[in-house]
Amino acid sequence: MVAWPDPPWEAKNQAAVHTWYPANFGGGPVATLRTIADAVVTWPEYATAVAVRLDAHDQMGVCAPHGLDDLLDGVWRRNPTRVSPEISRQRLARHRPAERWPRRPRRDLSQRSKHAEGCRRPRGR
Repeated sequence: MVAWPDPPWEAKNQAAVHTWYPANFGGGPVATLRTIADAVVTWPEYATAVAVRLDAHDQMGVCAPHGLDDLLDGVWRRNPTRVSPEISRQRLARHRPAERWPRRPRRDLSQRSKHAEGCRRPRGR
């Protein structure tokens, strides 16, 4: 197995998002988030609305309330809960996913999700 020495990632304090989100991104007040599921369901794009954690028993838990299709299929779809069409276009221009991953397959956005949805810890390894 080849290790990725410096993968790009970021962590945000979801417990405090209501204190900084409107000032940084605009929009109205954000309700206090009580769980990671409350936070993830509001993330700007469905493909990014995924949280992974490793518990004390080395078991991975995945929270993907909108499913994993958009992430796995390279689909950019805004989450209307948090992001306006204008902000989504700005984010798309800034992140340039088609340039960064030009060979990602695209799919019909009307298809039903085939991957797991929800926020739960998988059984076993």
